Amino acid sequence: MLRKGMAWLLVLLLVLSLLAACGSKTESGDRESGTREVETESETEQGTASGETEPDTEKETERSGEPAKETEKQTEKQTEKQTEPPADPLDVMPAGVTRTPEAVARTTVKDGVLTDPCNMETANYITQSNATGTPVPFTPVIRDGVVGKCKVYENVPTRNGWFFRTWTPEGEFHVSLTKESELSFWIFVSDIRKISDARIELGSSPDIDKLEKEWQFYGQLKTGWNHVRLKMDSFGSLNPESVCRFRIFFFSTTVTQVTLALDDLQITHATEVVEKAERTEVAQLVFNPYDHGVYHVVAKDLTQEPYLADKTGKKDISQLLTRAMSDVAETGGGIVYLPAGQYLLTSPVSVPSGVTVLGDYRAPEDAATDGDWGTLILAKTSSNLFTMAQSSCVTGVSVYYPDQSLALSRNYGYVFKATQSHCTVMDVNLINASKGFSVTSAHGVSTLKNIRGTVLNQALEVTYAAEVETFEDLDFSPDYWGMYDSSVSREQVLAFMKEKSTYGLYSWGCEGSIYSNVVFDGYKTGIFMDVTQRSDGAQTYASFFEVKVRNSETGARFAACYTQMGNLMAHCEISGTVNSIVNESKETINCLACTLDGPTSGIVSVQTPASKLYEKPDVSYTYSYPEGKKLYDAAVDFGADFTGKTDASEAIQAALDAAKENGGGVVYLPGGCYLLSKPVTVYANTVLMGASYATTGCAGSRSIGTTILADYGKGGSVQDDAMIRVSGTHSGISSLCVLYPNNGLRAVNDLTFDNYAPAISMTGQGCFAEFIQFYSTANALVVKDTSDVSLFRLCGQVYKSCVTVQNAHNVVADAILTNGGGQTTDAYRTYSPFWTMDTATALELCRTNETVFIVEGSDSVRILNSFAYRPQKFLVCSDSDIVCVNIYSSRMMKDVGGSDGKFALIQMSGGSVLSVNNFVKLAYFIQCDTQKDAYSYWVYNNAGQILPTGEYASNRSKIVP
Repeated sequence: MLRKGMAWLLVLLLVLSLLAACGSKTESGDRESGTREVETESETEQGTASGETEPDTEKETERSGEPAKETEKQTEKQTEKQTEPPADPLDVMPAGVTRTPEAVARTTVKDGVLTDPCNMETANYITQSNATGTPVPFTPVIRDGVVGKCKVYENVPTRNGWFFRTWTPEGEFHVSLTKESELSFWIFVSDIRKISDARIELGSSPDIDKLEKEWQFYGQLKTGWNHVRLKMDSFGSLNPESVCRFRIFFFSTTVTQVTLALDDLQITHATEVVEKAERTEVAQLVFNPYDHGVYHVVAKDLTQEPYLADKTGKKDISQLLTRAMSDVAETGGGIVYLPAGQYLLTSPVSVPSGVTVLGDYRAPEDAATDGDWGTLILAKTSSNLFTMAQSSCVTGVSVYYPDQSLALSRNYGYVFKATQSHCTVMDVNLINASKGFSVTSAHGVSTLKNIRGTVLNQALEVTYAAEVETFEDLDFSPDYWGMYDSSVSREQVLAFMKEKSTYGLYSWGCEGSIYSNVVFDGYKTGIFMDVTQRSDGAQTYASFFEVKVRNSETGARFAACYTQMGNLMAHCEISGTVNSIVNESKETINCLACTLDGPTSGIVSVQTPASKLYEKPDVSYTYSYPEGKKLYDAAVDFGADFTGKTDASEAIQAALDAAKENGGGVVYLPGGCYLLSKPVTVYANTVLMGASYATTGCAGSRSIGTTILADYGKGGSVQDDAMIRVSGTHSGISSLCVLYPNNGLRAVNDLTFDNYAPAISMTGQGCFAEFIQFYSTANALVVKDTSDVSLFRLCGQVYKSCVTVQNAHNVVADAILTNGGGQTTDAYRTYSPFWTMDTATALELCRTNETVFIVEGSDSVRILNSFAYRPQKFLVCSDSDIVCVNIYSSRMMKDVGGSDGKFALIQMSGGSVLSVNNFVKLAYFIQCDTQKDAYSYWVYNNAGQILPTGEYASNRSKIVP
């Protein structure tokens, strides 16, 4: 028995010694202690996959930190490699992270292998940084003619738990996969204990969580370098013929920071799909048959091939319209046109991001003369008719419900429902709708303008919407049904509405919504501000200017108001047979120069000052497109690169020059990205126009509409020549996103940025800018040495100055909005070489630098319906004559050097200011230069104060709420 036991012991010792020998041979193949190879899905064995070459021992050794043992042959091989450009130009890595010098970012398929599709040329999601987390400059690596960059991210911040996420945008790589394809990469994690989830995705759609193949590998990673290999075998919902996105992300349940690095990303057994940057779609210039001075550039005419929609109202067009909108969305956005006629919709339709549905608009008073309502939608669906996606638009249509009657009323859904930001509805008639508009989005930035109609039950629902919707020139009354059908009288409709309607406006949880020139006629309650349903408890506060409530039981009811904000009304007419205003909150409803017909209840302050504040300021203005009526397509006709990869400035300028030679016209930039490294000039009677109305830019993980990638003017200032120069008489710019990819956030808590020359300058008399979005822009727009300029719906994230007016006359800036958090959207990071999800840093950068409006030496300047979130200063004016209506700024920068510690909403140095309906948080209202006596001001604000010149003479340098 002892001999048998000794024999077994000897065998056991022999086995252990063999295992130890094997371990010593493979130890040098590990990247570092604690590292292991991760295999998922159908992988059944470690080692070389089918078709994969053996790992580079030299590379493996270098990652492990052990010295390389080179043979003579290896030395010769290394000497040959030295003729290539350096693969790792910056040898500054986070502590404890080592990389292989052979690993470089490439976007090319060679021998069936796509190497590192995270192209750093336009998408830097893993930023190379030093040991402290501060990014260092990128140096391009050129290999096989492809420019890329190596990348690492250290100390990644959290945002709502997500602390690392990366993907490549549409067009950066495009491959076709088979079931034999394999994805592999090395990933470094500094502390895996802080990660509660880990996933990797390949996608065939630019939209997050759509058309993707996903792997889970949480619990299989270790601290240090991990080699991950993922076989396809199945495609899930992925379209294997069109793979264009890679994403890897982690989720943490606690706020923490980790160091992450990605290296050697490869897809084997893949075939590159080459997409030609060529436009084949031919846009059309169409004219409104009722006003030939109104024209639009349309991408698709629904009545033409291949759709051939019926325009007699006999055949349903729902599917055709959906198909056309989808076709336009796939090419980057644009306008789907429904010429004058009747169109039957029996199913609800969803308007995609970047798409405009356009009809031929005719004003109802004109339509009533001959029964021709232009583009008329015959709605036969009980659901919401149009559902609006982000940055979508419907304009120029009238909507009629053939089955609606007063005898047998039907409670249909909303005609328009918007649940995402930047939606626009304008120039629309609602003849006999049950419900009009529903706007509900945390940060809506929606625009309703020039809407007329009879809406029987509820005209507007605006809920959980902030920063900030604008509702301008709206008229909801019993009049319009009778204009279409003479057998229906106003008296009949009014009697019906008094019995069965609910609210003209129903709202809760909305911060700073703006209503200007709005009529609610015939509703039981004209305006109802309900108790919020928001989880953060934010109540409603809104500004009402020239709002009229007629034929109501209760004119306006406020069940709740935001603390210390209340609600503002100026030059309004509110009537109610029971009450004109009912205030159930503890805050104040402030009414300036208002007419209240009916008793009030609660805290209502009515003020009728004998001063300029009692005079209603003129907020009306008009602008029109130039007279040039020829289309110049910069992409199709002049070859402008719409992918953003090569400079398009010369091609765009060639189109602008051609328009100039022919007396003007429309220079069109179809949906896509256009790199501008040189300035371009828009001459007289010319408009530079993008693909779709509504402020465009970022939606989800992609850019939509027409985006300008700005690469001009670095180191300049607001005084220098702009990138886009609108210099000709009666010229303009419309429907563009201007994005500065090289001026994003450097790192968390890094508040530095590069100053640039202005993105746009307006120096031509009678020029305009509309629907412009800005991202990471130092100086957005300058109006200088000119007159009669109109600016409408400029939005974005601006570091230094948004609108600067110098030596100009009669300038209107309407619906201007800035919010520093905009650049943290996914789509912005698609184009920026800097990566961050740190909204706090983005906001603080603007809060320490941005001035929204600067007005110098100008007169008749009107700033209307405008808002800024956390700028340093809102309005700084000197020696100028200014009128402001419905202006609002939230959480402005504290003036560290001042004795009060705060800036004011309006800072004056000479001149005059009339400002009505001012909301402001955490700041003063007006600050005047005590060295100048030649100024006057009249201010009405949410503290209920009326501040005429001289009232606070002893303390006029700082007038407090």
